[in-house]
Amino acid sequence: MADASKGRADDNTETMRKRFRVFKESTLPVIKHYDLKGKVRKVDAAKPVDEVFEDVKVIFAPLIAKVMWSCKEDNSSRHVRIELGRCASLFVP
Repeated sequence: MADASKGRADDNTETMRKRFRVFKESTLPVIKHYDLKGKVRKVDAAKPVDEVFEDVKVIFAPLIAKVMWSCKEDNSSRHVRIELGRCASLFVP
């Protein structure tokens, strides 16, 4: 069994530079596009995990509630409603 604490075999400076370049070229433009449309929500991930989770819950709670409402109106989405119900219990107080 490989030692998980050693990281990936390709974790070196050059690989990290390449990954960051690809992120800047491919991912950042998409984030910027949706940010201009007001669709990006930012969370300070440097906080403790429990605080980050609470911040994320605040962002997703209205979205989960909206999806849950639309699922209740459509009985054909029973499986989705059940799965979202599990998620909603995490987000809706």
